[in-house]
Parts: sequence; structure tokens; C-alpha cells
Amino acid sequence: MSNSGQKLLLLVGAIALVVAGTAVYYDWPRIAFHVVAGHKAGASRNRAELGLRDYRAEIQGRPIAGIDSNASGLTWSFSTGTLFMVVNHPPAAAELDTDGRVLRHISLPPALKDAEGISHVRGNLFVIADEADNRLHWVTMAPGEAAAVAVAETRLDAGFHHRRNSGFEGIEWDPVRNQLWLVNEKRPRRVLRIDGLDTERLHAKTAAPVQAWQPLSWLGTLGRDLASVAVVASTGHLLLLSEVSGLLMEYSRQGELLGTLALWRGSGGLKETVPQPEGLALSPEGTIYMVSEPNLFYRFSKKMPENSSGHT
Repeated sequence: MSNSGQKLLLLVGAIALVVAGTAVYYDWPRIAFHVVAGHKAGASRNRAELGLRDYRAEIQGRPIAGIDSNASGLTWSFSTGTLFMVVNHPPAAAELDTDGRVLRHISLPPALKDAEGISHVRGNLFVIADEADNRLHWVTMAPGEAAAVAVAETRLDAGFHHRRNSGFEGIEWDPVRNQLWLVNEKRPRRVLRIDGLDTERLHAKTAAPVQAWQPLSWLGTLGRDLASVAVVASTGHLLLLSEVSGLLMEYSRQGELLGTLALWRGSGGLKETVPQPEGLALSPEGTIYMVSEPNLFYRFSKKMPENSSGHT
């Protein structure tokens, strides 16, 4: 073989290795198999699913004013009809309107070291997951106030060793079923449920019992990590977000995969791949909100408006 032929062969081999490595890293083979199997299995069953495949990006890649980096958890407040976001470093919070515009910036108590997930509980009460020590911080954020007030801390025994920068990433309070849901990012990748928390009588020294939730598939949950979780109030279905794989998934309470939304360019009306999706929130009407590092805001709906917003 000539030198030029050998070089061409080496080039083709290198490209093949890069493509294969990329596919494995983003989990595409397992995602494809899992999605096809899940959709096939669910074709004959009538289930009240969101229908993620029908969602389209109304707002995509909008920079969040006053936030330079580290946008993390996101939650819908049923009390105000607005969104609350946390920034993990340095820890801070912000209230956003449904277009992703900042209404106010909020400082967090100094005990919070690495705020990753946030969930609205009731009224002015929120719970924030701290990845630094896997503790839950309960705080109040009253309307118009610029600082959150610490209420209590909850220590958790998750049943596995806490690893630095691989701990609790997402949190969601389900007021209908009185349950708290958490996702551990990776090593191990886990979905956890806490039942029976008395949010009226929080105590800093109380250890909460934690149960692991598992999908039905032997393949486990999709994606190489878990970044956020949301609960569909009407059905109790789980929405799970994988940052590394760029994938949003809907699961039934029993662990059936009901649908997926790829956060890649060309999917769901996206002009560009969502770079690092971290935070997820769901409104009562079914609108999906998302924040992505460093400071980008997204809104997905089943109905695309006539004038969609791009990178604004």
C-alpha cells in the first residue's frame, strides 16, 4: 500500500474512533435502543403522558441578565406563578418571569456551599439541595426581599458514599403526594424518594428515610448522569433531565419510559444543541422551563407561537 493510501486509512480509522467514542460518551446506542423499546412497549397502552415528542422550543438560548455563569436548579412557584433559580457558585438565587427575565436577585444563607437544586414547597418556603454535603436547606424567600432566611437543615442517609461534585443535583417537592424527590448526579446515578416529611415541623437534626426508585428497564435510566427532576402533578409522572446526554425523559411512577425529548440541534425546534442543561421546571399548564450553564433560558410548549424567540 502506498504512503497516501496508508494515510487515508489512518484518517478514516481516526474518524471512526472519534465517532464511536462520541456515541459511547453521549450514550447514543443505549438511548436509541431504550427509546425504541419504550415507545414500542407503550404503543398499545393508553397512558396520560405529556407527549414530550410534541414539545417545541418557544424561547431558546436567552441569556439571563445579571447571571454570568453557573445557572443550576430551577423551580415553579405555585404561589407567585414565577420561576426561582439557584446559582451554584457562588451560591445565590433569582426570581424569573416566564420569559426568563430577572425580577430580583436573592442572596442565600452562608451555610449553603454548592446550591444545585431548588423546589418550591408552599407559600414562601423552598428547599435547596446542597451538593457539597448532600444536605437539604429549607429557606423562605418572601416577596420583595433580597435575602433568603434559613429555616432548617435536613440530613439524609442516601445509602451510598457521598462523592465530591457527584452528589444531589435536582430536587422536587410533590405536594399532592407529600413526597420529596432527589436525583444524585452519578457514581451512583440514583433517583431517590422521601415519604412523610412534615414540612410544618422541620428540624435540623432529623434524619429522613430515603427510598430508591428504579425504572422497569434493566438498562436503568437513560443518560450518563441525572441533573434535575420534576413531577407532573396530575399523574405523578417523573421528568428526568440528563445534562451530559442532553435528554429529557418522562417515566411513569412504576418506571415505564413514556417519552423523550432530545435537546440536540434540530430536535424540538432547537436551532442549537442546549449546551449544558441543568435546571428543570414544569408549570401547572404543562409548559417546560429549563436553564443551561452558563446562563441560558429555555421554554418548551406543545404549541409553537407565530413569532418564536431565538437567541435574544
